[in-house]
Amino acid sequence: MEKISVRPNVTVSPLPLVYNLRSSIGEGVTTIRWSANPSEVADCVFGIWYSPDSPVDVSHPPDNTVWYSNTMTEYQTSFQQNAPAWIAIAPIRTGDQSEIGIVKELYLDWNNTRPRAPDDVMLLNKPLPAIDTEIAESHNDEPNMSLWF
Repeated sequence: MEKISVRPNVTVSPLPLVYNLRSSIGEGVTTIRWSANPSEVADCVFGIWYSPDSPVDVSHPPDNTVWYSNTMTEYQTSFQQNAPAWIAIAPIRTGDQSEIGIVKELYLDWNNTRPRAPDDVMLLNKPLPAIDTEIAESHNDEPNMSLWF
């Protein structure tokens, strides 16, 4: 017979556990990704709360939800970020036996300063075609400029 050891005052919940919480930013959109272990709870969503401070207040309805599926282990949501923020994610049992699982938080730093371009790189609005003779000819009088095709 196997024994299960539980610490005092720690409740055991059948809700999925959120882990590997992470974020990425691309083209001004912050994407939050996380993993969750399989659970037999069918009526479940992941609640997502946004806050400028930690700990995030999860006592009110979530700002966003993502449906849980016992056939998936990876989840994500995206939003337009424009300031530093904290997010909290927790599984929530819906229906008659509502319950909120263990809350995980992640700090999302934010800076809207563009990175400095290196001095020896010229950025153009449109990509150059493989061979653009007009550009090559327009810089004949600039001996220190090298054009790469």
